[in-house]
Amino acid sequence: MGDMRQKYWIKKISLLTVAAVFSSCGMSHFKSRPSQPLFPPLMPVALAPVIPANADILLDSQDQISFFGEDGASYLKIYVDHRYAGRTNIAAKSALKKWGEVLNSGRHLLRFEKWDLKPSGNWETLPPRYQPRPIWVSVDLSSQTVVSLIFYNHEFKHSFTIQTRPIPKTK
Repeated sequence: MGDMRQKYWIKKISLLTVAAVFSSCGMSHFKSRPSQPLFPPLMPVALAPVIPANADILLDSQDQISFFGEDGASYLKIYVDHRYAGRTNIAAKSALKKWGEVLNSGRHLLRFEKWDLKPSGNWETLPPRYQPRPIWVSVDLSSQTVVSLIFYNHEFKHSFTIQTRPIPKTK
């Protein structure tokens, strides 16, 4: 019985010694290391911009992606006549992002700035040479102008479609 107690205490003392050595030098080493996230950052939750029911200009934007791994979060900032006018909702690149506004009738210069969420968790714009070029759009109060902007080929190319349609009746 005494031999059994001696083995128990030797085992317990050796485990405590190992734990003390590990906690004194090993844990401080691990605490000083920068931690890497195990999973990509979650898509930020942001309120979608409110589109007025009588908006006379609408923007639809979407990315054509090839692989699921490319489908991160993105949004567009919109500038009308050199002034910030708002942004689209934050959504997956492959999801439809929308923006709308009531403008005065006439021609307006629209500029778009695309922002993507990188795996590091930071928002970055596309390089200037890949940003959509500014476009002139005519707005008429009797119709609704719809601009569709599609990014493809890993965001290095894009295309515009501009349509007019009657303003929907509101109740």
